[in-house]
Amino acid sequence: MKKHLLLGAISLAAAMTAFGQVTSVTTPANASVSIYVDLALTNTTGLFFGDVFPNANNAGTVAVSTGGTVTPTGVTLGTAHTGYAATYALTGKKSSSFSLTLPTSTQLAAGGLQVDTWTAKVDNGSVQTGDGQQATQTVSATADGPSFFHLAELAWSDEATPTAPRALVDEARRAGAKRKFVAQGQGGFYSHYSVFPPGYTVPMHQHDHDEMIVVLEGAATMLGGGPTLTVHDSMVLHGGYSYGFTAGPDGLTFLTIRTGAAQTRLSEPG
Repeated sequence: MKKHLLLGAISLAAAMTAFGQVTSVTTPANASVSIYVDLALTNTTGLFFGDVFPNANNAGTVAVSTGGTVTPTGVTLGTAHTGYAATYALTGKKSSSFSLTLPTSTQLAAGGLQVDTWTAKVDNGSVQTGDGQQATQTVSATADGPSFFHLAELAWSDEATPTAPRALVDEARRAGAKRKFVAQGQGGFYSHYSVFPPGYTVPMHQHDHDEMIVVLEGAATMLGGGPTLTVHDSMVLHGGYSYGFTAGPDGLTFLTIRTGAAQTRLSEPG
């Protein structure tokens, strides 16, 4: 954006000499200057998720794209007010460059929603279309509400698409092992509730994400001379660490909490 400053009529005097006489004349002249100001960013539209009606568990997400499309998952949207993305007007000198930094997480005051995924799109790129031109920047986000899980209402997994080797999963199921998937990405967590029959041994294996395991019932003896964990004991394992265990005489029930949708692979012997 540039401002024009008119410096008015500047009188220029010239001296002329003719036939020994000096004659002074004046003539007006206009002068101007362009003053450039720093880039300015102005919010023109706020980010609005719309009217959100959560389900019985208060779990779900609402995503607003930079194009203004509102996508609900596990919640219902009202029709009275439609959500929309935020927009900003960027003005300044031609060819100026700028960078964009978005927050990693924001807690909304209303409804307990946590906004943890942000995206942005600049319609006109940098300010390149001429001095004083405007680039429109659109910001969108996904909001997650609180998630509640009632274990009794969760189904046992059919392991149709297992995250561990198929042979290992099938063997465990034949022995009576089973699990329920709980959190699946909400807040960045992945968890499952697992049950193993008495004396069942899970061979040495590893996952590609860190995890925490909390024993809820029974006991587990770690392979390779490790400790025995009983009710309310826990352990934290880093991704890539190899371990295995044997369920106690009363079986084993535990909760696994991971930082990603981990894959499982058997460890090489030795």
